[in-house]
Amino acid sequence: MNLSFGRMNNFESCAALYQAKYLDKIPEMPSFPLEAGKRCHSFLDLYLAYLEQNEISDDPGVVEQFVREAFVDDPEAVNTETFRDTMIVARIFAKSYRHDWAATIGREEWIRRVLPPDDGSDRPGTEIVGRYDRLYVEGEVGSGSELFVVRDYKTGWDAQLSTSNVFQGEVYVWMLSAMYPAMIGRLAYEVYFVRHNKIIRSKTLDEYALADIEKRIRIIRARIENAHVERAFPPTPGWHCAYCPISVRCAKRNALVRADAMIDTEESAIVALGDVVVLEAAVENRKKQLREFSKRAAPPHLPDGTVAGYDTKTSIVIRDVEGLIETLGLEKALPYLSINNKTTKRLQNDPTVAPLFIPETKSRFAIANRAAMALPAGIGGEGDEVDADGDA
Repeated sequence: MNLSFGRMNNFESCAALYQAKYLDKIPEMPSFPLEAGKRCHSFLDLYLAYLEQNEISDDPGVVEQFVREAFVDDPEAVNTETFRDTMIVARIFAKSYRHDWAATIGREEWIRRVLPPDDGSDRPGTEIVGRYDRLYVEGEVGSGSELFVVRDYKTGWDAQLSTSNVFQGEVYVWMLSAMYPAMIGRLAYEVYFVRHNKIIRSKTLDEYALADIEKRIRIIRARIENAHVERAFPPTPGWHCAYCPISVRCAKRNALVRADAMIDTEESAIVALGDVVVLEAAVENRKKQLREFSKRAAPPHLPDGTVAGYDTKTSIVIRDVEGLIETLGLEKALPYLSINNKTTKRLQNDPTVAPLFIPETKSRFAIANRAAMALPAGIGGEGDEVDADGDA
């Protein structure tokens, strides 16, 4: 058995999630955060490799090219909210980031360390594996005072270190210390929150107690091994339920997801809030699956002849807010930043600012005649037909 930071973190969050992902291998439900993060990391990989190959610090001019390459396996996705969000993150990164290619000593590399058995026997140990985004050097190489920094890029909306981030840094420092003994005492871990152009170091050097890190990894390994032996993977409901592939059929998670469940205590109210998170995630995932089916096969027909199908609409999106402000000046630009699509379309006729706008196609799965599906009263309200921006 091998363990990664992700496996250990998932097990600690919810053993049932661990079982679903790594033993039953249930496919993950499609989700915007998952897809956007995947595409953003693809862009970062392409862009940083380009900077290093050409030994340059930045080149904003190639951003759009590499964003499109990040979607090359799914050309239709270029007209989605995911593409737009990836482009925004990419532009923020390229505008603020200056790459020191000469200081980079590793990028997108797998690292490994074998953790021996707890009983000291000759049994095979457990391979702990991980993959960092970048490893670079601060200070003069060979001076004895240089600092080796592991960096991970996070492309979500968070801008603060989580306990998960800290643990990830500990695992990477522990692994690299064994692989490169000369780095012991001079390894640091940091997170670059790309969307906010913010870098946070996880810990100071003297806070990395390698023996304590290994002890924690051993404890988690023992729990995982015991769960495998007992075949016991109990669920632990929490925020992760929103992205869990089994949450919609998890008995413990859905214990209060009933029409007759009363919310009459603080505890039941908190549980109900968790239910809402899970149900909203399930609705979005099912709608995305229906959209994909409609594109791949055909929109499903209901008994009365109506069609539940895949709708699209086109809107005009500002390509570069900063460029708009620089072109028009702040006072003239402000009204355009809070107008509706009909008014915005008139800007396309103005050659001064037209290049700053792009047409964007948005899609939704519209549920047709509910009466033909014999849905109970109160089920499937108009909220089903609201797109991601809240427009009906």
